Formats: sequence, C-alpha cells, structure tokens
Amino acid sequence: MAYSTTVYTQPDGSEVRIIHWADGRKRFNAMPGVRTRSDLIKLRNFFSGRAGKGHSFPARDLSDFEFVDTDPDAFVQFATYATGTSTYQLVKQYGDAAGVDVRAITKPELGTVQIRWGGGVKTEGTHYSINYLTGVVTILVAPANGTAFEVAGQFWTPCRFIEDELPSDQVFYHLIEKTSFGQIPTIGMIEVKGE
Repeated sequence: MAYSTTVYTQPDGSEVRIIHWADGRKRFNAMPGVRTRSDLIKLRNFFSGRAGKGHSFPARDLSDFEFVDTDPDAFVQFATYATGTSTYQLVKQYGDAAGVDVRAITKPELGTVQIRWGGGVKTEGTHYSINYLTGVVTILVAPANGTAFEVAGQFWTPCRFIEDELPSDQVFYHLIEKTSFGQIPTIGMIEVKGE
C-alpha cells in the first residue's frame, strides 16, 4: 500500500504533514507468478494486449479480496438506508480505533456478492442490482429508513502496469538460470483509482 504525503520540517523541528490522497494505492509484482516459459508468453501477450501501462485490468490481491478478511461468507455493513436514496457504493473499511480508511470497492466479483438487510439475504434483480463495473448497488425494494445494508463476497482491484516495457529477456534469463543470484526483475502493477 502506498500513500502520498508531503512532510515539511519547520525551523523548530516540528512537522507539518499534508496527506494528498484520501486512501492509499496498492502495488503488486507479477514476477512471482512467472515460473515457466509458458507463463512468460502468457504475460507477454497480456502485457501487449494492455499496451503496457495504457489500459487497466482487474487483478486479484491475494492479501485483500474479500469484504471480511477472516471469512469470505461473513457479512459487513457498507451503508445505511436513507429515505429517497436508492444507490450506494460498496466499500470496505480498514484501520483501527485511531483511524479508519473507507475504500470504495469498484470491481465486485460476479457470482460471489450477496447483499442482506432486515435479517435476510436478498435476491439480486428482485431486491437490488449491482453495477459490476462501478460497485454501485441500486436498491429496488426500499426498506425502513435507517436499515443497515450488509455485503459478503469477493472483489477485484483495478490495476495497470507501472512500466511500458516488459523486461522479458531478464525474466527469461532468470527462468533458465533458476537462481535468485543477482537482481530478480520486477513486473510492477499499481492500483488505478476512479475506474
């Protein structure tokens, strides 16, 4: 996770910190998934299909892809019904008692998401709909004002490659040598916000 914060040190030694982003951006390395020449060819084709860092794609963050980290079937509140409001963004909360980061989930995984309120799991298409490209839930059958909406399931993280160049010769050399001697190439990816 990466944040963007500028720190200014004052003449008396105190600091002024300016936090530029509301929440952090995740960073990934695709290299651990490349173990064979066949993997490298698949990555090369995928990289070319995205025009390097030109187009984003959904990626699985193996450390964070469920609404409740400890139990994929557990539900957690993401919104509270307010009379007259029918759309709600899926979110996930991070942090502790000292600070909370509320992160918009924009790429819920089709076939895994369940929404419930009023004590029961509701039916997609009857009680609610989900835009799987934005993570926006539209309530089709309004509950009582103040009703908590809960979600369970999985999601993707929208990413792009960090570089426009794939170090395939270095990756291939590393695969042939089967050694970690020297610099292992990085195939960096970074989370894309607003997609």
